[in-house]
Amino acid sequence: QIFLLNAFLGNDYHLFGFEVISKFLRGLDWGESKRFPRVTLCDFHIREIGITHRYTVQCVLPINLFNEKIFLILWFWTLLLAAFNAGDFIAWLARILRIDSRTAYVRRKLAMNRSSDNEPPDQFTSPEQRKLNEKVRNKAFVRDYLQEDGCFTLRLLARNGQDIIVGEIIDKLYQNFCTIYERQHVNADRTLALTKSNQHYSSLPPVQPRQFEISKNDEENRHLVPQNKA
Repeated sequence: QIFLLNAFLGNDYHLFGFEVISKFLRGLDWGESKRFPRVTLCDFHIREIGITHRYTVQCVLPINLFNEKIFLILWFWTLLLAAFNAGDFIAWLARILRIDSRTAYVRRKLAMNRSSDNEPPDQFTSPEQRKLNEKVRNKAFVRDYLQEDGCFTLRLLARNGQDIIVGEIIDKLYQNFCTIYERQHVNADRTLALTKSNQHYSSLPPVQPRQFEISKNDEENRHLVPQNKA
């Protein structure tokens, strides 16, 4: 808006407020500006019979007294809005890019529906280990499943809608993620077990094959006996 007003008024309007502040601090008359002159020269004509008289006199423009104050207020208001927008933009970047901020936001929404606490208790896992597993799973849910754009969309929905609806959406997404997460970890555990088993058997020494021959003493039974090496 400042640049649009600058294009409309000209004369470097984007510096208008700084000039007023500078004059005010130096004790000068800040009320009069070249952008809104109060006194100017006016040309007018007086016609008589057969003669036209041209005159140039000083004119007072009282409307510029109001225009100057109005546009000065608009300048400060636009600058204030720009500062708020810049601060809000930086805050949104911090919320979106920081993984701990995104994780804390999602955990608060999940706590509304208690989805993360609906797991059946495992008697072989300590409470501390369950909390650690839940923390790792929540972080993976935010980092790998929702990612930055998903968290940004959810925050926009919460800002323009209701937190309960956003909590239900996150709850459904979390349930789908848990299904995929558990399936991937089961497959990973099986792959790890097979890899360790293959490594174990590959480390064993090779088995020497034993040679057998048919005994000619007993043709009926034809049993196998080990061959004696010389």
